[in-house]
Formats: sequence, structure tokens, C-alpha cells
Amino acid sequence: MTVFIQWYNLYRPHESLDGATPIERYENSTPAIQAPRYEPRGKWPRKSRCAKPVVPVKGRREVKLELVISFMDENRKLPVIELRQVA
Repeated sequence: MTVFIQWYNLYRPHESLDGATPIERYENSTPAIQAPRYEPRGKWPRKSRCAKPVVPVKGRREVKLELVISFMDENRKLPVIELRQVA
């Protein structure tokens, strides 16, 4: 049960917290959803309504990304999802 609570507080964004995790809200830190983001598309319209929330692009556009999915305590019901830039 403690592994689930850790996952729930550290990695699972909550809609009721505007996309923040409970630990981000508790520590009063900037939520990951508001951090600069990677942009793999070269001509993405920044002013598009579906481009919310509006956050700055990290680095250059058209970067190649790798989707990394791991699992907390090897439990397949507790995914930890990460995007990494590849060379």
C-alpha cells in the first residue's frame, strides 16, 4: 500500500490540482505541466486553443524523443512515464 501512496503523490498528476501532483502542491513547487516542454513538431501553431497550457518550448523544435515507461516497484499498475530527448 505504501508504494501506491508514493506513486499517487509523486507521479500521478491530478486534474483537481490543475495538473500538479500532490507533492508539487505540498512543496509549493512549479508543477511539471508548467515546465518548459519539448516540441517534436516543426510547425505547431503556438496560439492554437489545443496548445494549452501555454508553456515555453525547451531547446529547439523538431527534437527526437524517446518514450520511457517504467513501473514503480515493478508493479505494472503503477507506471512512471518520461520523455527523453535522443541525439
